[in-house]
Amino acid sequence: MTPHRYPSSLPESLRTDARDAALPRQPPPGFRNMFHEHHADEADRWRGEGSAHDTEIMLAALAERMMARPPARRTAPFPAGYTYLAQFMAHDLQFSTDERIYPPAAVPHVALRKRRLTLETIYGEGPERDPQFYGAGDDALAPYRLRFGRFGPGVAPGQRTLARSAHCTSVSGAPEAPLCAADARNDENPVVAQVAGLFIRLHNVALRRLDRYGDPAERFAAARRVAQAAFRCVVFDDLLPRLLRPDVRLAYERGRRRDLPAARTDDVAVEFSHAVSRAGHALVRPDYAVSPTVNSGHAINVREMIRHTSRRDPEAFAQGRAWAVDWSLFFGARAQPAEPFAPHVNPFLAEAPGLLADALRPARRAHLPLRDLARGMDAGPLRVEALAEHVRADFAGVPGLHRWLAFDASHRGSAVLEVLGEDRALKPWRASLCAEPPLYLFALIEAAAPEDQGGGAGLRFGALGSIVTAEPLYAARDASRESVEDHPDLKVDAATVFGPAGAPAGMADLIEALIPARLAAS
Repeated sequence: MTPHRYPSSLPESLRTDARDAALPRQPPPGFRNMFHEHHADEADRWRGEGSAHDTEIMLAALAERMMARPPARRTAPFPAGYTYLAQFMAHDLQFSTDERIYPPAAVPHVALRKRRLTLETIYGEGPERDPQFYGAGDDALAPYRLRFGRFGPGVAPGQRTLARSAHCTSVSGAPEAPLCAADARNDENPVVAQVAGLFIRLHNVALRRLDRYGDPAERFAAARRVAQAAFRCVVFDDLLPRLLRPDVRLAYERGRRRDLPAARTDDVAVEFSHAVSRAGHALVRPDYAVSPTVNSGHAINVREMIRHTSRRDPEAFAQGRAWAVDWSLFFGARAQPAEPFAPHVNPFLAEAPGLLADALRPARRAHLPLRDLARGMDAGPLRVEALAEHVRADFAGVPGLHRWLAFDASHRGSAVLEVLGEDRALKPWRASLCAEPPLYLFALIEAAAPEDQGGGAGLRFGALGSIVTAEPLYAARDASRESVEDHPDLKVDAATVFGPAGAPAGMADLIEALIPARLAAS
């Protein structure tokens, strides 16, 4: 009998053959609990209602509540494009083990990339091991030039997206998706695809300009190093200041590291990968203005936007109707804002097609938050209280610490109760959710809380969410700093590519450096 193939986004605990699994789960292969080499003690991991079946019923009600809550009246203080830059960054931290992206026989044995934050998400294993992602042009540098997708007339010169070609097989081998990219997840929506295209563009421009290298392989290595450094400059100097509490970011810039196993293992902490990183879904707008040529410049529903991918709408790409993003609408002073941090996911995204198995969709609503909550159930993350105890000493002496949600169970329970409200569907689990909230939910509640409660005031992650985000990112930069930021040739090469000032520190400035007509030929 042919086994049932579940869609890639279906968490293991929601599969019909795993509904009676006991909780807490252990982190899956390639993952671990933060602050631990492998998994934490069972008592420190979140156990929900004790079984996957009972917990899923609770999480389904909670997901509906998150979708039904009214959105915050304010907007985020940063442009909408940073939501998708963060998504691209997360792709560069770890592989996916989804079966629709990697067939079962080809799923990587290690879920975390061995070269983190080094743009492996566009470079793959390099031109020798992944030549299908290279070969743009017909000159001696072609084997080292990344393939890219162009747009038609009327689009800013130099704007790029992911390559699509009938001669380049996608990772899954799906004939309906002629995508030629090292990471198929970058085709999840047109914005992240064109963020990937921007860094592909950067590599190719650097490869052309670094003509002081006579050997093509050395020239490739130098161009990749410049692109990696520029990417990390944007992440640490532009993105993270918008996501992390200033006190937490300053401590990590000065060298604080608490997840010491991160320096010794490639396994990623599930508290980040399966919980806090998913809080970015709350930042997604219900609609976006994409460009003046899409819907006459008017905003379109986010559900329509995420349908516009090579996999979901292959005819549009085959016929040259791909949408080119107007970057000024996503980065810079004129950009539309992201949604604020809050325990709410807009309904248009929450119930977008393809998020749950067909058999579950009629019985369950709020598909995206349910999927996100269930991912945390699958992975056995640390309980909020256990996670907070590992970092409590870092905040010793901070005035009002007894009111911070991460460190005080009473205030934390009150904040959770405020989110649950009088929702009758959640009445059976009100007490257990207040005592032990899922980390994904807590990260959003803490982010929305006032700063004097350890929160982010709706502007950024709170204290605990900031720490869980900072740990894997700073560990990734530490691990490869010697070959990127500290390489003796980087300063000269960056000046050759960008000018005397070196790599731009902001995404809007990087776009401006790469899109103008003077750089049109790449």
